Amino acid sequence: MRSKSILSVVLVIAFLFGLSAFATDQDVSKDILVEVANIGTGDFIVVVSGLSEDQIESLRKLADQEFIKLWVNGVNHDEIPALAGEIVYSGNRFYFKPNFPLKPGMKYESELSIPLQPSRTIKKTLVIPASDVEPTKLVAIYPSAGELPENLLKFYVHFSGPMRKGDIYQFLHLRERIKRNGDVSYREIELPFLEIEQEFWSADSHRLTLLLDPGRIKRGLKPREEMGPIFEANKEYELVIDGSWPDANGNPLVATFNSKKLESISKAFKTFEADQSCPNPLAWKFKAPKAGTQNDLVLNLDEPLDSAMLQRVIEVRGPDQRRITGKIRLLENESLWKLRPDTNWNAGRHAIHIDNRLEDLCGNSISRLFDVDVFEKTRAPNSNGETVLVFEVE
Repeated sequence: MRSKSILSVVLVIAFLFGLSAFATDQDVSKDILVEVANIGTGDFIVVVSGLSEDQIESLRKLADQEFIKLWVNGVNHDEIPALAGEIVYSGNRFYFKPNFPLKPGMKYESELSIPLQPSRTIKKTLVIPASDVEPTKLVAIYPSAGELPENLLKFYVHFSGPMRKGDIYQFLHLRERIKRNGDVSYREIELPFLEIEQEFWSADSHRLTLLLDPGRIKRGLKPREEMGPIFEANKEYELVIDGSWPDANGNPLVATFNSKKLESISKAFKTFEADQSCPNPLAWKFKAPKAGTQNDLVLNLDEPLDSAMLQRVIEVRGPDQRRITGKIRLLENESLWKLRPDTNWNAGRHAIHIDNRLEDLCGNSISRLFDVDVFEKTRAPNSNGETVLVFEVE
């Protein structure tokens, strides 16, 4: 439906105004022009003008669109097929609307085979203008700690707005920082991420879950044996995010503190021995608030846990068994959980319900270890659906 409506807009504009915004007149031009035009709906099309009547008639007789081809700039034309789309004719020009929107800020390579002139091909690089909205900023990278376990499973990268999806790994790098004789050098870690077609974005496209390859984390698996582990204890590393990564509007990332474009953004950290234990809520310490106040309920988690899961898998219920709503804050490298309620605390017995799927930084949940021998009989410390902690508000 969207494609049809856009083409309808093109036809109406062409009929009423001759698409004067895209071409200067209706006469046959001496030169054939290949250009990009914004049709006013936020979508861009390719406009080819200056064709003769005979050339237009020849194009109409063709069964496919092989005479006009469009690729993302820089791809191998022998390996990547040209973008498919629909064509609308009007006078001495035609309009090509790809099935997938042309993205602001990106470059495309066009190739036009001229009808009745088989030896002539026009090649041109087309630039889609970047949006003039405020560029997206990188807000945070989790885990926030400067020291992380060598069997770390994932990063969370938070942005102030939606980012461009697809081929994200060209903008993401992990490298080891090597100090030797006072000099510093870097070693790029080969294929550290779980690169699959499905990218792990939040619903609003503001948060990316960046999974490290489990095959190089779990012991005894072939990828780890062949390529080695991603991290080793007592070494220094950096997660590097390329500042040229465009957001959904085609603008590159900028620094949060000065709104300037960055060449790259990095998170440096050191590694320690692997964490092979499950989180244990029964060892957590908490500070109960006073009745009649909106003071924080404070949970000391004993270790940094998964920042995204901490926002959704812990629920506090009051004496009436209703959920206590409020604002959750994570402090001290995600090892401290605070809830500030929307209304005053009532006196009485309260309960903290913790989903046992809650994980630490290495994918170990309350109910099971992440790296476990499938042939070894192991018992998780708590295999029930949830753990409940009780406290009194006085």
